[in-house]
Amino acid sequence: MTGSHRNEDRGGERRWTFNGVEYPTRKLMCAARREEYVRLPDEEGMNFTQAAHAVGVSKRTGKVWRNGRTRATGRNEKASMDWYRSTMDKPKRIHARYLNQEERIPIADRLRPGDSIRAIARLPGRDPGTVSREIERNRNPGTGDCEPCRAQQKAAGRLKRPRPRKAADGTPLWAEIPAGLRRHWSPEQIANRPRRRTGRSPATGRATSSPAPATKARSARSSSARPGSRSCSTCPMGTTPNTSSGPSSTKWPRCPNSRAIR
Repeated sequence: MTGSHRNEDRGGERRWTFNGVEYPTRKLMCAARREEYVRLPDEEGMNFTQAAHAVGVSKRTGKVWRNGRTRATGRNEKASMDWYRSTMDKPKRIHARYLNQEERIPIADRLRPGDSIRAIARLPGRDPGTVSREIERNRNPGTGDCEPCRAQQKAAGRLKRPRPRKAADGTPLWAEIPAGLRRHWSPEQIANRPRRRTGRSPATGRATSSPAPATKARSARSSSARPGSRSCSTCPMGTTPNTSSGPSSTKWPRCPNSRAIR
């Protein structure tokens, strides 16, 4: 059981003491109390109320230390403990070629008694080289143990490929945002304007995938050369329709220069 703190005045100097240790400032003493409050439930098996009374604070103060809070002044006090929600979903399987958490648990369990790599690899049906790389890359560097949850987080973090911000300072989109807001444009209109104007992505500045001018010209010629219609420069419509006889045929005035197939 730890002792509570007390303030002592010695010759006009205030000394802050906690658990038999003197601290020069109150801030250092409070930090030591919070560390002790976190340690007692983990190592001594106390509940939070007992741990709060052991370090000399109320149950309410212990709850603030445990969960953190935001004061009315806007100052945030971080939580002293890391919490995981009881309703947290299990890690999703990324791909069959990667180890998941369910496969990492038996690997860690069989590694503690000292089983060989080949014997451990037979449990999940993996190659011994895969298990060997898993142990070397994802083990705890401090203790040397293989921790499944920690290994899963490290493996998932290495797969992330962060992209540059589209609205970073210096990008075309950064200058378009205030101008578009002054015109009362929607976010979609603001985001698409640099691409329509320059033909480049607002994030990377690279050219977007669009047909080349020659490809566009060939596409226009092929669409205008469909059977039943020909492009004509003298017609006001530009393209004359098929004037073949029939109940569904269009009765437009035929251009004399048209070569529509009947």
